[in-house]
This record gives sequence, structure tokens and C-alpha cells, in this order.
Amino acid sequence: MAYRLSGRLNAHHGTIHCLTFDNDGHFLCSGADDQRAIIWSMDTKSQFQEFYDRDWGAIRSVKWLGEDDMGRKTLGIGCESGVLNVYRQNRHGGGFSPLCSITLDTGSVESMAFERSRNCLAVGGEAGDISMYKLPEGEGSLSHLWTVQLPASTNQDGTIICDLIFCHDLSSLEVCCRHTGVVYSLDKETGIVKAGGERHTNSAIANVSISTDERY
Repeated sequence: MAYRLSGRLNAHHGTIHCLTFDNDGHFLCSGADDQRAIIWSMDTKSQFQEFYDRDWGAIRSVKWLGEDDMGRKTLGIGCESGVLNVYRQNRHGGGFSPLCSITLDTGSVESMAFERSRNCLAVGGEAGDISMYKLPEGEGSLSHLWTVQLPASTNQDGTIICDLIFCHDLSSLEVCCRHTGVVYSLDKETGIVKAGGERHTNSAIANVSISTDERY
């Protein structure tokens, strides 16, 4: 099967750090160095909505956070300044408005993972701190559940988070470290590193995807 270029989406004025499709492929969200996150409509191949603030710094991570019983989608945008903004649609198919916002004390929001069954949002900061929050079903703010700091690394840049992934049985959160190539398995309820839950890949990690049989 051969792939061919079907179109281009042009709007950003800087390096694009993150891209993510929603569950039904209707929207694509991109985040870049130009302090902008853009939602694109895949039906029309055009810009649907833009989010911008000069104080955010680069957009480091974007994550779709499911949808509610009324079909309204929710989106998380993580910034270099440590700000995490959450937006929700006003109505099914409509535009997005701010729901809540938090700021990490330790710097950039490097990665996020979302577990829909319990509305749990995991957030990884650049200093190796991992926090778990509960997303409100209706209006309201993120509820903090726990925060842990990954073990110190001999490489001063080693704890910068590359990716966060909930394993398929939802019992643990996999934390992948960019420079050291270490993967930690944290208990989802407490954030404690599980017994035998530190694995070394012997190389730096650029990107991660997990298969149904738990292979990376």
C-alpha cells in the first residue's frame, strides 16, 4: 500500500512539537514554538480554532481528554512556561472555551496521558515530576491526586520526560525518560515505582508507542 500526500495544513511559524488526533479523527490538534495550539477540522482540512498567549512559551504537549455525555470534547494544552490549560466544547460540534488552568512549579509540561474510565490525567514536568489529576465531569478545576519525583539521574538532563502511557490493564503508568532511556512503571493509584518497574533501553528515547501485547 502506497501513501500519497493529500494536502498541507499551514499556519504555524515555528517548530511543531506535538500532534494528536481525537478519537473519531474529526479533529487534529497541533502545538508549536510560536505559542500557538491549533485545532484543525479533518473534514474541511482547514483551521477550526486557535489558542494563543505570548506568555505560554512553546506548546510542548497537547492531549484530547475524552468527551462527556453530551458529546462535548475536552482538550489539554501543555506549555513551556508550566501552564496547563484545559478547554471544553460549548456544545457538540461547537467551539472550545476555557474550563480550567493550573501551573506547574517545576517548569515545562512535557507530556500528558489520559485514562477515560476514571477521568484521570497524568502530567509530566521537565524536572522529572509526575502528577495525577482528576478531570471534572462538569464545571470545575482539576483535582490533585498525587505527585512524585523520579529518582535522580547522573545525567542532569536525564529526567526530562519523553512520554507517559497508561498500560492496557490501566494498573500502571509508564514513564519514559528522554535522555537516559529509562522506563519506569508507576502504580496508578499512588505513583510509587512498582517492584521491578525500572527498565533500561540503553539508548535515548525519542518517541514511544505501546502495542496490545505491551511491547514498546
